[in-house]
Amino acid sequence: MITEKILLEISEFVQEKDLHVLKEKIDKIILDYEIVPKTTALTVYEPIPRLVKIYLMEMKLKNRSEATIRGYANVLFRVFDAIRKPPEDIDQNDIKRFLITQKMSSKKQSTINTLVSVLRSFFTYLHDNEYIKTSPMKTIHFGKTEQRLHKFIPQEDLEKIRLSINDLRSKALLEFAYSTGCRVSEIMRVNVVDINWSTGSLNVIGKGNKQRTVFLNPRSKVCIKQYVESRKDTNVALFVSERVPFNRIGVRAIQEVFEKIGKDSKYPQKIHPHIMRHSMATTMVNNGANITDIQNILGHSSPSTTMVYAELNTATTKRSHSLYLS
Repeated sequence: MITEKILLEISEFVQEKDLHVLKEKIDKIILDYEIVPKTTALTVYEPIPRLVKIYLMEMKLKNRSEATIRGYANVLFRVFDAIRKPPEDIDQNDIKRFLITQKMSSKKQSTINTLVSVLRSFFTYLHDNEYIKTSPMKTIHFGKTEQRLHKFIPQEDLEKIRLSINDLRSKALLEFAYSTGCRVSEIMRVNVVDINWSTGSLNVIGKGNKQRTVFLNPRSKVCIKQYVESRKDTNVALFVSERVPFNRIGVRAIQEVFEKIGKDSKYPQKIHPHIMRHSMATTMVNNGANITDIQNILGHSSPSTTMVYAELNTATTKRSHSLYLS
């Protein structure tokens, strides 16, 4: 801990490439010493600053999801535990030093960008509501990250996985996730009565409490109907536990079903609800679907998020090139 504090203080005067060497040297020297932190009764540290509590309460009032609020809280608690200053006293150098320590501890650039995003949102709120005169995030920018292509299951592999499933609930879950592209939290909340069987559609509540319509293809309708008709319980939930009292199945339980599907099928990569979402979007793109339609089904707020799927299949790109450029 003492090494990190020393490096924080000198980081703005030393090139980043030299910090790792300095860390090794300092660690080697302090091995021979016992260092005890100085304490004083006059120092009062507030673990969760008042302004952080106000900001998180504002997020609740704006109906942000519990998962989002929890994620923001974890980031902010970590930042203020490291910087140990009230928000109104934090400046750009404090933020820069904190981010440097994250880089030095081998955090991925995507993780650091998440920290920047949360801090930017937090300090913008403080500035807009006149808690601070200027945001320390003004000159803090996102670092460049490598574009990661989403993993997906090719059609032929998906057919093999289907053949390995023996129970109706697992089949229904797989087909529902694949046909609708729903997130696991959305799957959990669906009730049987939500489904319009004649149109094969249903409305789900996604991120930011936004409602959208998703669709069941013929295969998923058949599997889900078979599962629902086989049940002996009266629970309103579409997917329930296998044992009495047949409660609504939770997020972790859904993930475990997909993990078992992966294990039983001996598929080489991990199978989870989100890979079904990626697979659905990729298949639709490869079959010529409109990006805007896919964006609406997935519930993406920005088309740029959906455009990633258009870059997944180079074979499709090559076919388009051959077709339109002779």
